[in-house]
Amino acid sequence: MKKNILFIVLLEYAFVSCDILLHKDPNEHYYFACTNTSDNTIYIDTFGPDVSIHYLFGYPIEFHRVDSRTTNNSLCPGGWLSYESYLKEYNVICVYVFPSYTDEAVVLNDFKLVCYKLTLDDFIALDFRLSYPPDERMKNMQMSPPYEIFQKD
Repeated sequence: MKKNILFIVLLEYAFVSCDILLHKDPNEHYYFACTNTSDNTIYIDTFGPDVSIHYLFGYPIEFHRVDSRTTNNSLCPGGWLSYESYLKEYNVICVYVFPSYTDEAVVLNDFKLVCYKLTLDDFIALDFRLSYPPDERMKNMQMSPPYEIFQKD
């Protein structure tokens, strides 16, 4: 009897999960792109501004690789929640760029190459397409280190 109840509960959960996945709003963004114009591979993840750098949406760190001189169009650190939904509630999302994909790189925040602190308006202005190093479109957006550090003389 307990096995039957457990099976029914798991089956119901599967149907609800599929329903959520199949009914994503086509006008919202669940992915963003990043173009890496540097000579090195980079790793990206997103975090909420009030989180101690380990979780966004309750999921563990999930680095997304962007090879040198390429674009990754399917960065989806947010899971099932759209960026619009998240940003309407929390206002800012932090996109971290790291030179490696180890947990130590995240825990020791000093290893980040840049942290973009983006609002929904920023994402919309960028058409959900970021770049590393930051390009001219990003010069007025909040980031650490600041945009000027990335400019070549």
